[in-house]
Amino acid sequence: MYDLRQTKTIDLSDAICLKEETTYKFTEQIIGKQLIAKFISYYDDLEDIYLITEFKKLAMLSGEPEIATVYYLAKANLKEGKSCYVMEFVKGQTLNEFLENRKSIIYEVIFDLILQLASGMEKAHNYEIYHSDLHNENILINEFGYLKIIDFLWWDYNLTKEVNQEKDLSDFKRITEEFENKCKESDKKRFKLISQYCKSITSFKGLKKELQLLDEVSFELAMMDLESQKLLSKLFELTENIYELKMYFSESDYIIPDKLISPLQEREKEFLEKIKNKGTIQYLDSRIERVSTDMKNIFNAKFHILKQIDLLDWNLNISNSDVVFEGPYKLHYQVWFTSKFFKWKKTHELFPLVVPTPETFEELLDI
Repeated sequence: MYDLRQTKTIDLSDAICLKEETTYKFTEQIIGKQLIAKFISYYDDLEDIYLITEFKKLAMLSGEPEIATVYYLAKANLKEGKSCYVMEFVKGQTLNEFLENRKSIIYEVIFDLILQLASGMEKAHNYEIYHSDLHNENILINEFGYLKIIDFLWWDYNLTKEVNQEKDLSDFKRITEEFENKCKESDKKRFKLISQYCKSITSFKGLKKELQLLDEVSFELAMMDLESQKLLSKLFELTENIYELKMYFSESDYIIPDKLISPLQEREKEFLEKIKNKGTIQYLDSRIERVSTDMKNIFNAKFHILKQIDLLDWNLNISNSDVVFEGPYKLHYQVWFTSKFFKWKKTHELFPLVVPTPETFEELLDI
């Protein structure tokens, strides 16, 4: 099916040389489709292992959308009949050309290409097929933005699995950094999360899915300020690793510091004096309403972003079980979490979305 070297000779007399001794573009005579004849340069057919090794890699992965398809082995009328393999011609540009032709690239385009590259390499490594030469000229991008990996090396067949894997990982991380350098300025904060994760990997296994999880949080996370990120980090820390919507974080009888208590009004001072002099007189504690309003304003300000992106909600109430108008006033609050919060928490366990903070929850709230 694949090895047609004994029966098929390709006429390259009208072919276009794309790379001397190696790559020729020709038109298939019957259907008029453009194809590529690929040779191993500087070796004759006695070095059969080199051609077969490279061909086998592509043949095993043919049909995968991120890998260029090979069709068969054949002879060509080049230097009195030399063996080659025939593969699809990808109309487009190399990754180098793609990067050089653009001053900057938006996040969505970069992420799509990173995802395709990660998917292709994950599939290759799953079959213990290593590229070992993953430079920008061996990555093509067609007219529709689809990525194709070409020219898997032949000489790595006698190297160890660990050496080949490390070479592919190193090249992938370099490409990620090149994408980061080209990322549009307004998107760099968002892409940083993706880039950092890509540079931390030790395997391609599961990488595509992991990047998709990070992408789901990247847009909103990039818009969060540092205070909100610290609060989110603390809430990740304080919540158990049991994912139930009934879970909440709460605090009762937290004594509100005097600095946050609204000053007594003149009329309240008079009422308080009467209470102390004549203990039987009862007055409505109007001061507690102002304390409650002040605390709600604090919570509104601190939780605004986290609530706006639908990670949580909260409620609170204030009590005074001691002296009316004087306190101490106690805060009782509950923070409720959405399903989205737990999705973010699971992603955070995969790769830290926010850095830990030594501050307590109350310190972060400034209460």
